Amino acid sequence: MERDLWRVSYSSFPKFKCPRCRSGTLSTVKESMQRRQTKYSKLEHNQEGWEPDWITERFVCLLECGYAFCGEVVTVCGLVYYQYGEYPDGEDTGWDFSPTFLPHSMRPAPPVISLSAKLPKECGEHLKKAFELMWFDASACTNRIRTFVEALLDHFEIDKEGQNKKGELYRYNLDKRIQLFEEKMPGHKVVFDALRWFGNFGSHGGATKWEAILDAFHLVEYIIDEVIDHKGAKIKAIAQNIVDKKGDV
Repeated sequence: MERDLWRVSYSSFPKFKCPRCRSGTLSTVKESMQRRQTKYSKLEHNQEGWEPDWITERFVCLLECGYAFCGEVVTVCGLVYYQYGEYPDGEDTGWDFSPTFLPHSMRPAPPVISLSAKLPKECGEHLKKAFELMWFDASACTNRIRTFVEALLDHFEIDKEGQNKKGELYRYNLDKRIQLFEEKMPGHKVVFDALRWFGNFGSHGGATKWEAILDAFHLVEYIIDEVIDHKGAKIKAIAQNIVDKKGDV
């Protein structure tokens, strides 16, 4: 996960990975950038005490994949704002009128993490939706990540229901299903639990922070690496081979 790519706002958009080909990178189509301040915002300029952070300005633009055989186009829209700080020459402080872009939507969304070719399609679709939702609805994004976890447990055929002491069927909650998965594939419970709590917090109206969303995607990436691609097992196998041969490999 290239964490530095993912920010709440940008002075210019970085080279995101293309959501279609996953090989090319996206660049801003310069002539596509459009910014417009609302009429009511312009009228406020005449009010006493007006400052540039009162401005209400929207933007839209296109990002295009540079890979010749792809050329995917991503639409971006959101808000423009201006910050108070040092002037470009550094001699004083004041308003810098270089725009800062706060995206609310990117569609189709660039992938925050790489999705393994071995990942079940349903799981991948939930994550793709979470990539879109992170920009404008953090709670919905957390719900999609939680749904991804449930779908992944389905893939590993973890039971959804069982019998209580009276012999009656009842539906397992996610906590119980994670415990069952741990019995089947030990060593990942704390990561699954973190994603469960993350999903619970967002689902109940918690104000999910941007860094927490990135942390959650980082954990999802780890889970994919470990239980789908088995990268940890591959590394351990390489290490064990070196140990077995006492370095003579």
